[in-house]
Amino acid sequence: MGCSSLVDREVSSYIPFSAHERYVYVDQDGQEFILNVVRSESLWVVLDWSGDVEYLNFTGDFVERYNRVEYGVNGSMVVGYEGFIPYYPYPFVDGAYETFSYRGDEFDFRIESAVRRDGMRYSVEVIYTENNPEGKRTFYRFFVFAPDTGIVEAVLGPDTLVVGADTLLDRYRRLELAGFQ
Repeated sequence: MGCSSLVDREVSSYIPFSAHERYVYVDQDGQEFILNVVRSESLWVVLDWSGDVEYLNFTGDFVERYNRVEYGVNGSMVVGYEGFIPYYPYPFVDGAYETFSYRGDEFDFRIESAVRRDGMRYSVEVIYTENNPEGKRTFYRFFVFAPDTGIVEAVLGPDTLVVGADTLLDRYRRLELAGFQ
C-alpha cells in the first residue's frame, strides 16, 4: 500500500455521522428518502433508514451491526442470537474481504463484506444470509463512501424474508445523496 492511500484514509472521515443529523437521498423513483442519525457517539451510532433502524458499533477495526435472530417454534418466539456482528471493516482498506458466520442449534447465519477503492471513494458490499426453522432471511447493502461526506450512494436490497413457501418481504432501493438537513 502506498503512502498516499494511507494519508487519504487518515485525514478524511468516511463515516462522519456526527456531522449531520439528516441525510436526504433520492431513490430510483425520484422520491425523497431520509437517513436520520438518531444518536452518534464515538463508539456507536443509531441510524434510521426511513423506518429500518440500524444499531452500529465501532471497534477500531470494524463497524459492527446489531443482529437478532428470532423465529417461532410451537407457537412461541425463540431468540437464537442477539448481539453485534462484524458488518464491514473500517478504516477502509482496498481489497479487504471479511466473512463471519454463526451456527446455533436450529439456525445459522453468514455475513460477508468486501471493500473496493475508486479514487478517493470506497465502496462496501455486504451480503447477509440467515436460515432458521421458519425459513430464510437475506439482506444486501452496497454503500459508496466519500471523504468528509459519508454515504453518497446506497443500494438497500433486495431484502427478503421467506417463511415456508411465502415471501413476506421483498424490498429494494437505489439511493443517491441529495443533501443534508
